[in-house]
Amino acid sequence: GLVPVDLSEIAQRLGELYADSAEETGHALILDIEPDVVIPGEEMALTRLITNLLDNAFKFVPKGGTITLALEAGPRLTVRDDGPGIPEGQREQVFEKFSRAGQHPEGNGAGLGLTLCRAIAQRHHLEIALVDTPQGACFTVTPETTT
Repeated sequence: GLVPVDLSEIAQRLGELYADSAEETGHALILDIEPDVVIPGEEMALTRLITNLLDNAFKFVPKGGTITLALEAGPRLTVRDDGPGIPEGQREQVFEKFSRAGQHPEGNGAGLGLTLCRAIAQRHHLEIALVDTPQGACFTVTPETTT
């Protein structure tokens, strides 16, 4: 069921949609999307993966913070922010069902977003990782590595 999907077009479209939200919520959104990154996939599932990552960033990054959505050939999709990040002791669990890392003032969320992201990534022979950064959180989605 996987067909060629223009991941660049999906990321650009979502980035433009979230740019309006960023303005309203007092965030800066940076888009760095390489054109013509096409992968075998399911458009709706890949849209959900990017949406979940962006939703998390907007939820946890305080007003005035910056969120970056980047895509390059490979593919390598990155959602990075300069928010409070994920406490070191919780980083291994963020992809587990019902896990909720960090604290959001509204306390909402079921802890399924990143679990769903991992399942979508695996379906597309990709892997999602939380990358160590000096500040904030940085999620990358890249092709599966074979060992």
